[in-house]
Amino acid sequence: KGVFSIPLPALPSDVDVAVASTSTLFYPYLAVTAVSTPQQRELMAFAVLVACAFPHRVRARSHNQEEIRAQKRLSIEVLPNRPATKKEAADSGTTIERAASMPWFPTHNTMCNGKPCRPGEGNLKGYRMWVQPYIHREEFVQSRSRRPPHPPDPNTHYAELIGVARQVQWHGFVIMTAGDWDFRQIVLNWVVHLQRLRYTNALVLSMDLELHGELLSRQIPSVDNSANLDAWNNTCLQRHIQRVRMERQLALAALTAAGIDVLLTDATVVFVRDFWPFLSSIPRFSEIDVLVQREGGPAEAAHRIGCAINAGFVYVRATKWDAVLSLLNEVVSRGLVEFYNRWNNVVDQLGWSFVVASQVGELRPPNPRGLSSKRPQRSR
Repeated sequence: KGVFSIPLPALPSDVDVAVASTSTLFYPYLAVTAVSTPQQRELMAFAVLVACAFPHRVRARSHNQEEIRAQKRLSIEVLPNRPATKKEAADSGTTIERAASMPWFPTHNTMCNGKPCRPGEGNLKGYRMWVQPYIHREEFVQSRSRRPPHPPDPNTHYAELIGVARQVQWHGFVIMTAGDWDFRQIVLNWVVHLQRLRYTNALVLSMDLELHGELLSRQIPSVDNSANLDAWNNTCLQRHIQRVRMERQLALAALTAAGIDVLLTDATVVFVRDFWPFLSSIPRFSEIDVLVQREGGPAEAAHRIGCAINAGFVYVRATKWDAVLSLLNEVVSRGLVEFYNRWNNVVDQLGWSFVVASQVGELRPPNPRGLSSKRPQRSR
């Protein structure tokens, strides 16, 4: 009875061993990585001894988290046929009574009551900090993949995008935004303002077939990206807008890999003056590989380099496409890790900000000697 310990031999740094216990059983759970060195073989022999002593208590622990999540996905119901639990209601920021009428997933519709949805009508409403209009299931979300569903390959998943981009490009440069049927008027406003400035190299990454059809009927360059967006359904990103924001970063990476320079903007960015002379007048602009808009948060990144990164205004040059592609892949991967700020839709901004903050040096000027970093108190 009670907790006991078994002395372990000295372990090399590349061996991972985990010993844990439950609240009622005190036999150790031992996990050992692959065996290759003599020290590791000695350790494995020790593990076998423990397994012989407690065969029903020792378990091997997989170090591939994706395999663990894949196993969980097989056992967790995707669309429950039951009422929400009190914990699920609390995690969603609502009462058990209100949860009874809430959907299990955030919805995105293009048809509402048998008619095309009005702008802003097709996406679920009611998002607030600590409150969401669908039921959150912690175990289900944690079982989803935290890897992008496909690579930014310009020859496969994004072949249509590359084809359209090469048709509209101007000196190897395109301007792109992303949107869906719910945001069609905002997307049209973005296009019209660029057309007034006589930019013919703009295109839209349409996240549903309805927006794609609407834009083609108006002879606006568009790419049907709905299949790539649907592939995110098996990932940890639950909200439609989270998937849209992350998918546009993969599209940006694919264009860069194809040798195309891109200015990616939110559809809410409205160009009222010719911007290219301003951009090209930036000192040493021809040497810039990535140009981004500054942002106030997340605070951890802003504290390190003085600002964060806004993922809604990004210019990338394809000259060093392999390095830029590596950066964008890391942005997407980091955003999937940081996604769990589930009250925040800007998963791509989190990815951009944390990756850039981790790769650059400390840019904030040191505190001058003798000056306090505290805010001065207001005199009464």
